[in-house]
Amino acid sequence: MFCKKFDIFLDAVNNEINIDRNLLKRLGRVELTFTPLRGLKSLKYIDKYNISNFIYGVLAFVFCIISPAYFLIKMLKAISARNEQMRSEIIVPKRVVLVANGRVMHLIKRLNLGEAVGYLNTNQPNNQNICHVYRFLGVREYLYAYFHAIISVFYLLWKLEDKKDILQVYVAYQWFLVYLALSKKKDDIETLYFANHYDRWAVMFDQVFADKNIVLVQHGILPENLILGYKLKNLSKVFAFNDSSVEIFKKMFDCSHTKFEKLDISLSLVEVNRERKTILIIGQPQSMNIEIEIAKTLSNDFDVFVKPHPLYDSSEYRKLDHLIVIDDVGFYPKVDLVLCYESTLGYEYEASDVRVVWWKGVDFNEIILQVKSSLKVSVKS
Repeated sequence: MFCKKFDIFLDAVNNEINIDRNLLKRLGRVELTFTPLRGLKSLKYIDKYNISNFIYGVLAFVFCIISPAYFLIKMLKAISARNEQMRSEIIVPKRVVLVANGRVMHLIKRLNLGEAVGYLNTNQPNNQNICHVYRFLGVREYLYAYFHAIISVFYLLWKLEDKKDILQVYVAYQWFLVYLALSKKKDDIETLYFANHYDRWAVMFDQVFADKNIVLVQHGILPENLILGYKLKNLSKVFAFNDSSVEIFKKMFDCSHTKFEKLDISLSLVEVNRERKTILIIGQPQSMNIEIEIAKTLSNDFDVFVKPHPLYDSSEYRKLDHLIVIDDVGFYPKVDLVLCYESTLGYEYEASDVRVVWWKGVDFNEIILQVKSSLKVSVKS
């Protein structure tokens, strides 16, 4: 029983490693002989400081040495953040939505569940008005999580195939806090909703609530060739975008007992009054440079909007005088055409009867040609 929680954490970390490896393949970074964690954010630093396999290994070794102090700081900050309200008794409803990413509440509203459900925040700092699972914890559990985090460093160092991947354990303290909180209240819960596909939180939810009614709501595009160390196996139901998503889920997970339903992902679009035809570019950090070049070219003939990815820097878009940057994450303009590299928002616009041009892997000139042909603008030879 003692090792079970560490085995679950090992499964969780292995899935994060698989996700990062898959990202490297999709970005064509085959030259790297190690797997940098959270590649979309870390790769620019890997390149800037010329981090080699050896240096990354040194960083992993240093992390092992300083991890007790690192987790101690995490613990002290977490304890200091507690307040009097956290000591009050919370009644957990039988049907619970775990808020473990930024889209789950938006998606849950589309299900029209009818009966009231409760919301529990696991890791979203911007949703402070939602009951956080930390409210179920006493100071003793904060100490338990600290020792669990330290033990996990040595346990995973022993178990991991590539020891440099030990850097993934930086999330251990928060992970074990949530694990202890949910384990404490799981007997009160009958049905669980969440929108994490296969990350460390999804692995936790799938195993902690293995004997419950678990419902997964798809929140984004699924990579077709992702191979996971741990396949979710306890899902009762999955709400998916479309038939192709269902097939990917079936390959990615053990879905022998899982039911599938289609999720309505259409948007409430807002009219924008423009004299010229309008285009929306759905921003992605990995394709930003090409998006900017596309915007420069198309702005001669169209009014071009861009909706940046909310989690990444959008300052480069703002350098373009004729590009309209949408800052409001809840604002979806009704445009004539959408340009999408790879984003869930592309599917949502398609479901809202707006033409979407998917341009991943398409030649630049062909992209411009497709746009102008679709909007019936003359193409200059």
